[in-house]
Amino acid sequence: MSDLYLVKKWFFAKLVALYILINSSESTVFLSAPDAVTVEQKSSAIVTISSSSAVNQSTVIHLNVTYSSKDNYSSIIRLPEQVFLPEKATSVSFTVTAHDVGQVTTYLLSNNTDLNNLSPRIRFIVIHSSVLSVVTQVIGWIYFLAWSVSFYPQAWENWKRKRRSSFRRTPMGLILSMLMMFSSVCMLSCFVLSTSARLLCMR
Repeated sequence: MSDLYLVKKWFFAKLVALYILINSSESTVFLSAPDAVTVEQKSSAIVTISSSSAVNQSTVIHLNVTYSSKDNYSSIIRLPEQVFLPEKATSVSFTVTAHDVGQVTTYLLSNNTDLNNLSPRIRFIVIHSSVLSVVTQVIGWIYFLAWSVSFYPQAWENWKRKRRSSFRRTPMGLILSMLMMFSSVCMLSCFVLSTSARLLCMR
């Protein structure tokens, strides 16, 4: 009997929670924005902020900077202080211009009480070059794959000989070792010499 009472109580609580969730989702508007925007140095990008439904009044959205990798964030990227979302609109776009390599984090704050209190965050990452970013990632993956594959020859040799012993130096093993060393040197050099590579590691 007590089990039946608990089931009924649990079912009623679920219904109440579902009702509250449905009503709050109907009356609350959510803002959404890209989590990260990567821009090349000395170039521009268009960023779009969207709302889950049309707003019932004109809304001012402030871009509140909470982090900058440099003392003056405007030396990294030029951002508008605020953007205007018209009544009955569901999205607004603005342009950002990158100046120097760095990272800036902003939170979106608005004057509209119908908007959800959870402020979306946008991370603006300014890099030297997209090509350098791709090269850094490719070298990192080559190092990871070469490091992973380097373990297989030892296991294969041990299985063939049916015993565990030290790995014999084979041409394949030497090639993989050289490839690992080369990739490691390239990756570390990119990390030390390139600000954009260091920012990628911070992401």
